[in-house]
Amino acid sequence: MRDIIILGCGPTCADCKYDTEVWGVNSVAAWNERLDKLFFFDDLEAFNPMVMTIADVANSYNRGVELVTTQKNAEYCRGLHIPTTIYPLSEIVAEYHTAYFANSIAYMLAYAMREKADKVKLYGIDHLTFQTYILERACLEYWLGRMVERGIEVEIASGSALLKTGDGKLYGYDHFFNTAASSLDRVIVA
Repeated sequence: MRDIIILGCGPTCADCKYDTEVWGVNSVAAWNERLDKLFFFDDLEAFNPMVMTIADVANSYNRGVELVTTQKNAEYCRGLHIPTTIYPLSEIVAEYHTAYFANSIAYMLAYAMREKADKVKLYGIDHLTFQTYILERACLEYWLGRMVERGIEVEIASGSALLKTGDGKLYGYDHFFNTAASSLDRVIVA
């Protein structure tokens, strides 16, 4: 059984138990000591050095982290002697018949499906604020739905907005949902 944690920088990253393979995104490498893969799709040349420098990415490799990135970022990292894996975009688009990727996490979810994950746990992928997160949320929920459709168990940290209604209630069943919701520690979709 292959379980994967996808780790972002949102508040629920503090809830991560690190009990299986951990894939981090972008600046997670600057502060996290327990990563197996780092997915970096942002433009490294334009990345905010106040948050993370290219040295932070390079230091991740001293901890044995595998970088999965774009061709452009791979070219940039060659001068730093950082081993990289190029994201297989054309193969994934052909396999899943879509190029709907609104952010780095969407690429990671599709990659997890391709890697035959049995269970994916999301921590720090909260999408609670900022207009960009709200716009990207639909894409993540699309990929999560595809995962569930394929029989992959999905676990989402309870503080995340993913796969929840705006008010946290089940439409048309708010009485049931209000009484049952208090006993839920986290949202689990299986």
